[in-house]
Amino acid sequence: MSKCPFSNESEIQQKELSQKDVEIYLMHPYEKNLLPKKPDIYKAWWEEDGKTINHAKFCLPLLMANGLGHDILSPATFEVSWSGNEKENAKISIHESSSHSMIDNHSAFGAFTVQAHFIPKTNKGCFTLIKGIPNLRRPFSVMEGLIETWWNPAHFGVVCLCNASGSFIIKKGEPIARMVFISDEYINTNLIIKDNDKEIAFRKEFLNKRANQNGHVLDYFKGKYPNGEKTEYHIKPSDLK
Repeated sequence: MSKCPFSNESEIQQKELSQKDVEIYLMHPYEKNLLPKKPDIYKAWWEEDGKTINHAKFCLPLLMANGLGHDILSPATFEVSWSGNEKENAKISIHESSSHSMIDNHSAFGAFTVQAHFIPKTNKGCFTLIKGIPNLRRPFSVMEGLIETWWNPAHFGVVCLCNASGSFIIKKGEPIARMVFISDEYINTNLIIKDNDKEIAFRKEFLNKRANQNGHVLDYFKGKYPNGEKTEYHIKPSDLK
């Protein structure tokens, strides 16, 4: 295996896909029960935490972030141990592997790399962002990478940095990272600064309603302005499935 998480080993002819299609080319062998999958928009810990219980599940921005993209699943059950010394390697022990398990510590000290073992192909101008799972406490962080997957023939590894000394276990089939697709038209954007937030339509009405609210106000969740009028375009969590 290459000493770099991104290595050139595959040649795939570029072709135009339909607008929302992304092709996933599997490296062999590959156990298809571990294919990337759409994520669960709800988090179990929300209902176990006294502050988020019966609240976070109504927060549309959290739900939408949770449902964006596809989860990359762990190809093995393995344990990671690290001393906390940034000059020392993490130690990896495989407990249950799959046919495409490739996990090592070559990318950085105090880190581990899981080879995704597939190659995503997108339309021209559609990047693939590899990132961490949102809204979840974990003992490691995913190094984020943005790949030009409309032409790049290389496979990639998910590089994870341990957050503290100690040991933890990642289970086979557990989501380890998120794969999200981003159009190039939003890569380079310009910020236009406005000095008065009250210029935003319905801003004053929103503040007044929020100041006098009792219980849950689900206007944003339902795609409604403070006066009850529905926005012309609104995306619901179910639209991400």
